[in-house]
Amino acid sequence: FLVMGYLLPMHDPLLVAEETAMADQISGGRVIAGLARGAPREYHVFSMPAQEARARFEESYEIIMKAWTQETFSHEGKFWSYKEISLWPRPYQQPHPPIWMPVTGSKETLDWAGSRNYPIVLPEFSRGLIEDIIGYYSKAVAKTGNKVSSDQITLFADAYVADSRAAAIAEYGPNYVYFQNMLFGHGNSVALARLGSARNPASFDYVRPENRGPLMNERVKTAAFTLADAEKRVA
Repeated sequence: FLVMGYLLPMHDPLLVAEETAMADQISGGRVIAGLARGAPREYHVFSMPAQEARARFEESYEIIMKAWTQETFSHEGKFWSYKEISLWPRPYQQPHPPIWMPVTGSKETLDWAGSRNYPIVLPEFSRGLIEDIIGYYSKAVAKTGNKVSSDQITLFADAYVADSRAAAIAEYGPNYVYFQNMLFGHGNSVALARLGSARNPASFDYVRPENRGPLMNERVKTAAFTLADAEKRVA
């Protein structure tokens, strides 16, 4: 099963490593570990400087990999410090469970995932934006001497089974609107205003201009998502 995903900057890396290893043991090696940095609203909720997001993520990742692959280790970093750690249990899958990266398109994240040949997971962006992101990611993977395969690209998609399109909208539509408005959209406009310069437009300069809209304002727009918007997404 896929855990999508742990927000590494906001959690104790040892707890992430241990919980994932335990789930991997219980499931007999069926865990896929999704490692993420988080959305703007989460940094606002935790009163955490967004400028530290990438550094926290990368240090947490380093600790988790040590915990999964080394019998004992110590770590002295900027955000976490541990002495003489020995993780128990160790992961069922060796050297560690597969790692997937949820991404929203920043060059830094795509470069990081591509340099390690980790699969990526994308939201339901427009076809053009998905093409741009996969194209950039493919180049990052190619720099390692690898070639992107179809099993390295996953798209998030909501699904609901009903007797008809109308029934699906009537039954699931209000719940989906609630998810977009409150669970996903709540707080993002405030958070983005607070982050300000922490959002770097240069991170998306590889994206064709006509495809950049969702990257800049999609999270804010979800707070105004309506049932009519949900109907447009139903196949």
